[in-house]
Amino acid sequence: MDKIEINDFDHDGIKLEKFDVFLDDGEVPILLPTFFSMFTSKCLQIYKAIDEKSETSQKIVTRLVLSEISEVTFSQYMSHLKRYLDYCEKFAKEHTNAPNIHMHEAAPDEFINGYINEELIDAQSKGQQSAAQAVGALSAYYNYLAHIGVAKVKSLRIYKNYRDTAAKNTLRKRAVKYLTLKTRSALVNVCNNLRDELLLRMGWEVGLRSKENCGLLLNDFSYGKTTHKGLRSLFLEMQEDESKTTFDYFLAGNYVKRTGLGGTGRSRKIHLDRDLLARLYEYYAIERPESESDVFFLKTDSKGLGLPINTNTASEVFLARKKELLAKLQQDDCDFSIHEHNSYHHCRHTFGTNVFYELLGDQGVDTITAGSAAIITVAKLMGHKMEDPRARNQVTQLYIRAVREMQALEGM
Repeated sequence: MDKIEINDFDHDGIKLEKFDVFLDDGEVPILLPTFFSMFTSKCLQIYKAIDEKSETSQKIVTRLVLSEISEVTFSQYMSHLKRYLDYCEKFAKEHTNAPNIHMHEAAPDEFINGYINEELIDAQSKGQQSAAQAVGALSAYYNYLAHIGVAKVKSLRIYKNYRDTAAKNTLRKRAVKYLTLKTRSALVNVCNNLRDELLLRMGWEVGLRSKENCGLLLNDFSYGKTTHKGLRSLFLEMQEDESKTTFDYFLAGNYVKRTGLGGTGRSRKIHLDRDLLARLYEYYAIERPESESDVFFLKTDSKGLGLPINTNTASEVFLARKKELLAKLQQDDCDFSIHEHNSYHHCRHTFGTNVFYELLGDQGVDTITAGSAAIITVAKLMGHKMEDPRARNQVTQLYIRAVREMQALEGM
């Protein structure tokens, strides 16, 4: 879908400086959000829902009252509304009973709150401000729809168990998301076992999320009616072909972070270089506990010894090693740098930045566009969706900034 800004509108004496027209993929106008944009632009007011006791029955009733907003808030609300409608359309393509952009006025509270909490805060790692703006924008929109009689007032909020996540997302954005080579070496050096070292390296050398480490399996497995090689098969390949330098492993979608409210994530191939695979084999042959589990990485504590790691184990390993480095920073003159709000996800971001930089070659970042081969390759390796032009632009700008940060930190 698309959103087009109309300026200096004049129709039979009705004048608007600007408003937005929302269009579906067939360039057919979506009327309700367009009407909302016209109304809000003209008045710079929104409807707020006020709960109060009825004078006659003492019951709680909801009253809609007008409240002024700024032009900046208007623009923010229109952007949030477009993102929500984009999500409705994508979600409806995967779930036939879900409200699409032409039926979104019928969306229940649970669906909209799911978008705010599970999609924006959890899946997209949005912070407190962005999530609060989404609540404000969608509340204002559905209040308008309630005023004109086509929807009910919605109870939208950030759930209690997502508030901490939003706060952490806000703090993480303040930390540089790239870990220098010296910082990575320092993190490895404070690991006291092979498993922890490898969990960290799987982040910055392969681009795995913490959860995705649970998708590394020993034996061959079936997924999507196809049999895929487990790590035992890759170990055998490495031993039989000494000239082979890179080995592909299929990461199944049920281990990948999903991007919507249901189903699985996007499966992808990950690439293990020979040195990393040899280190994985060393863990398997020397350190990995005896276990019937097919999951490659296992717990090391006495209570869980031999059981599969949890989805957050890699994050916990990073947190523990980060605390050690932060303590060293207080005591010594160190050549590494780490921020208290760096997270395991920044290992994955470091991987994407390094790959992007290598693919650039002699090209400068200023020449890169959203359709460049470097960006498309990085997106595939990271498992990013790139069908949406807006997503392509976001990913492009993200890695252009990241390369500049990397160059500054590495002294390039």
